[in-house]
Amino acid sequence: MSAGDRGGTQELIALLKDSKVPVITICNDRQSQKVRSLANHCYDLRVSRPTSQQIARRMMQIAAKEGVPVEEGAAYAIAETTGGDVRQSIHALQMQLALGAKAGVSAAQAKERVHLISKDSVLRLTPSDACRQILSESKTRSLAERMDAFFVDYSLTPLMIAQHYVASINQNRRPDFGDKSEALANAAEALSDAELVTSMLRGENQNWSLLPTSALLHCRVGSFCGGGIGFAGFPEWLGKNSSRGKRTRLSNELGARLAHQAKRTGSGDLVMDVAEVLRRRLLKPMLPGGDGAAAVVEDLEALGLTRDDLFETLKDLQWSTVPKEKDPYEQLSTKVKSAFTRAYNKKHKVSKQKKS
Repeated sequence: MSAGDRGGTQELIALLKDSKVPVITICNDRQSQKVRSLANHCYDLRVSRPTSQQIARRMMQIAAKEGVPVEEGAAYAIAETTGGDVRQSIHALQMQLALGAKAGVSAAQAKERVHLISKDSVLRLTPSDACRQILSESKTRSLAERMDAFFVDYSLTPLMIAQHYVASINQNRRPDFGDKSEALANAAEALSDAELVTSMLRGENQNWSLLPTSALLHCRVGSFCGGGIGFAGFPEWLGKNSSRGKRTRLSNELGARLAHQAKRTGSGDLVMDVAEVLRRRLLKPMLPGGDGAAAVVEDLEALGLTRDDLFETLKDLQWSTVPKEKDPYEQLSTKVKSAFTRAYNKKHKVSKQKKS
């Protein structure tokens, strides 16, 4: 089922229900929504990718049956070179024999001829691997290899480099590395240069001819690092940017409702000045010792706000550094919330009847 499939999964499910013979379906992405629907009507048999050691042992068995001795190190090197591809590994073994290794294949011969049969390693790289090559392996990888790694995902890799370059510098244990503070300053300056190019690349001008320059400058960041980072995690900036967009939208919506009550100069001013005061003023009657929920309903009506504005919008716009024990929303009892809901529903029910 391709990305443009329309109704194919449903037809296949209907076929499985009526078929009198077994039907075998194979997928590459088990987490796809299409596969999830199909899996409910199939016997789900999950098969993991064989390891390089397993492939190497199988290759030695095949070679033994063919009467050709193959060293374990040679079989493992071939399996690693092909990225765990069984078919490509057997083909590579045939290539080794065709190149004159009729008497057998040693580990030295396999490593010497690996460039003749190797599978393109760039195709097997993930963004995490690409980030690790650029930051941690800058001294052992050529510039061309690191630039190829950057283009594995040129949208995600820059964010991952920006997130992990500090950790890579801190993890560098080489005695000849020098001052880490100086390396950090140089890497930060290189990253700033790269971001300037990226802003021109993705800004209003959309100058995509600068993409190779962006790749080169991000590789320059890695030249100041060199420490191992292990698995490069998903960029946290994406989550932060999503939260920022949500709060900006909520702030703009709240400002539009309050436009008739207060002069508003921007969503930032609303969050900094109005939202915090408004939250305290509205919640105070419902806190212990307050006047009750009815007063809050009247205030909401006067301001043109809704229940969602009070319990969702204003809550999302408060500072995330507020301790839980000081959060006014955490101090509201269930009894008070229920009383507020009844008063609010009663008020709006009366308003709707008057309008009708």
